[in-house]
Amino acid sequence: MNTLKKQVLLCTVGSILEWYEFLVFALLTPLISTLFFPNTNHFAAMMSTFAVFASGYIMRPLGAIFFGHLGDTIGRKYTLVLTLFLMTGSTFAMGCIPVQHSFSAIILLICRLIQGFSASGEYPAVLTLLAEQAHEKRKGFITSTVPFGTGIGCALGALLCAMLFHFLGHDGMLQGGWRIPFLLAIPLGYLSYRLREKINESSKFKKLRAEQKHLKSPMMELIKNHQKTIWIMLPISILANVIIYVNFLFVNNYLVAQHKITTIQSSHLYLWTIVMYSASILFFGFLSDYFNKKYCLILAFITTAVFAYPLCHIIFNDSFDKQFIAQGVLSVLSGMVLGPFVSVLSDGFPTTVRYSALSIVLNFAGSIFGSTAPIICGWLAAYIGPVFASAGYLIFLSLMALFIVVLVADYV
Repeated sequence: MNTLKKQVLLCTVGSILEWYEFLVFALLTPLISTLFFPNTNHFAAMMSTFAVFASGYIMRPLGAIFFGHLGDTIGRKYTLVLTLFLMTGSTFAMGCIPVQHSFSAIILLICRLIQGFSASGEYPAVLTLLAEQAHEKRKGFITSTVPFGTGIGCALGALLCAMLFHFLGHDGMLQGGWRIPFLLAIPLGYLSYRLREKINESSKFKKLRAEQKHLKSPMMELIKNHQKTIWIMLPISILANVIIYVNFLFVNNYLVAQHKITTIQSSHLYLWTIVMYSASILFFGFLSDYFNKKYCLILAFITTAVFAYPLCHIIFNDSFDKQFIAQGVLSVLSGMVLGPFVSVLSDGFPTTVRYSALSIVLNFAGSIFGSTAPIICGWLAAYIGPVFASAGYLIFLSLMALFIVVLVADYV
């Protein structure tokens, strides 16, 4: 196996294992809301759990600055190891928290904050590593393996949760089965560590270090000379994040809270949407190597704006079978955005500030908009209904991203 293929495989598998740990919380949101917020109604408990989920993103801007500096000064590989230990420890601790105590929700919140801090460094590190070693003609496909890995990690968690619900039932999960996915963080973390030991440092970064051209303050350089590029990339990253969290988190948990679907149906939906999302990312990343990436993004924005309302209408009003199909299509739309975007994003910045730039764009979009999307849609749903809340938010962000790419990002 040649070096590039080995790097792609090691990075992808490592991302699968680490993002399984980060997003297993989202998979078990209905149970967590019941266990940790038992004295509230279903909707209030759901919103409280969404708030704890979003708290993991509060630390991501801070983590973006911290890990961005480390990655651009010390190295991309070292940050991966550090984020791994933080993620594994906090995830395992979640599985050990006693429930229905006065301090339970506080410990849950602290663990989630640590998870968010570590997650802020992992995704940009892997994306930077692969972008700096990928062949130019295959960069779209190779960089798309990074979000593909995060999706497969979610699918792994969804599959495990579906199996646990099947064999233990809802009551069995409430009585302790919910802890199993969190406790598995230790063996999976060890496996991920063994894989990451074998990853090679970015060749471009090693050359930069050898020539003494790396910067002591990459974040200051980024703010001083690359602000325009950051503002161009942010709306696209925001849209990509919001589609994911509306589709994968808000929709299912809202329908469970409203007793329109069961938790078992929700887990099946989650698995289906994640698989469709992951496959579509690789497909559209592959296509972006053969077509103009700007036109690929424009098509993704227009398609999302056009189909957001009819898809949301089906999801919240039609039968479970039709909802199944509609959420699959919405997952494909998120893949249309992310597939070409990760390559465009990594190409937009030089090696000296690439890690910091990717950390800022990805984490600020995820923290401010992605994590709060379920809360915003849940709040809007109380006034204008879930269809207009979800679809309206997606349409607005799609048009904003379209405006930026067509009129401003002339170099994309």
